[in-house]
Amino acid sequence: MENLLQQETLTLIGFDESRDPAETLKDIEGLFDRVWKLYPSKDGRKAALRHFKASVKTVGDLSSILIALHNYLQSGNVKRGFIKNGSTWFNNWQDWTFPSPSMMRGTGQIRRPPADQAMDWANNDSVTRGLPLEGKP
Repeated sequence: MENLLQQETLTLIGFDESRDPAETLKDIEGLFDRVWKLYPSKDGRKAALRHFKASVKTVGDLSSILIALHNYLQSGNVKRGFIKNGSTWFNNWQDWTFPSPSMMRGTGQIRRPPADQAMDWANNDSVTRGLPLEGKP
């Protein structure tokens, strides 16, 4: 599932699977340009590129930033026209990989983490402690 999602997101920017990932990542500025085209605000490009170079080191990172960007573009604030400066978003893009419900408020959709991570979260005693047992008020 994760590989399929990774392939789909990388296809958005024309990622060539036939090339060696290390070779593709050498053209980090070219990859940034492709992601930058998807970002709605064109302010802060120079700093955004610096943040991109510092945080995108693997194909997994590249896939994650595309997922994060998709989630951000679906957020209520963006839909209402409140768009962060590019340098700000690219500095904090990891926050949008698995955004909280409050970040996605007003969208009607929330990107959920993979099932195995959700189960780890649900089985964590510190998370469920104090919640009523099923069927009891």
